[in-house]
Amino acid sequence: MKKVNLGCGDKYSQDWVNLDFNSENPDVIPHNLLNSLPFANEEVDVIYNSHFLEHFSLEEAKKILTECYRVLKKGRIIRIVVPDLESVCREYLYILNNIDKPENKEKYKWIVIELLDQMVRTQKWGLMNVYWKEVVKKDNKLIIDYVKDRLGVDIRNYYVDPPSPKPSNYLNFTKIKRQLFNGYIRVIKNLFPTDYRKDIVDQTMLGEKHKWMYDKYSLPSLLQTVGFSKIQILNEKTSKITNFKDDYLDINSDGTPYRKSSIYCEAYK
Repeated sequence: MKKVNLGCGDKYSQDWVNLDFNSENPDVIPHNLLNSLPFANEEVDVIYNSHFLEHFSLEEAKKILTECYRVLKKGRIIRIVVPDLESVCREYLYILNNIDKPENKEKYKWIVIELLDQMVRTQKWGLMNVYWKEVVKKDNKLIIDYVKDRLGVDIRNYYVDPPSPKPSNYLNFTKIKRQLFNGYIRVIKNLFPTDYRKDIVDQTMLGEKHKWMYDKYSLPSLLQTVGFSKIQILNEKTSKITNFKDDYLDINSDGTPYRKSSIYCEAYK
């Protein structure tokens, strides 16, 4: 059985064919996922992607799903996990409508960042990382626990400090690769008029920004326009894919959700 995980990042199973835009891991195949997928028509048994589709415009997402439909065998399943727009909007409104409570005054800043930061950030890691660092330094357990409840992550392990400076003669393959990539980005930027460069092409263009968001209505609607049917909203522990839970893609080893506040959607070709 050929099972394909698109945009897997560092969350993958060796029982799957794992693809991502860039990878230094031998278990992950580098491929431009905006191009045709490297499979024949109706070659694939299962397609999965998690927190991937929201990083593309609606038109790009439709193009990717059309490719998924092409390579998927008839009667087989695609499973998509994305951040839940409804969940974060409902939480934002709840906090706002109960802002007189002292704890909600603290939670307000985070829920606004969760809602907006990845859609509007113009620098790497955005305001989210700045805020997480501030919360961790103050050991603000209320917000640490709140973010963990919202996203399923302990921010004490996730905020990013600026990298320590290396000696000037320090050079390795990763550094060379990064320099070449940054050079490529500079070339691409120069193709745009000066006034638009910062807005259109910035350091967050690849992988960080959310270019669209989905809810329990819009994601099934998009799948339906591509041709998928029998569309269902499930949860992190339920799937029509045989033994899916054994791959620990949507759950941690202790059974907790890997990504909370998500929509889990499956559909058939």
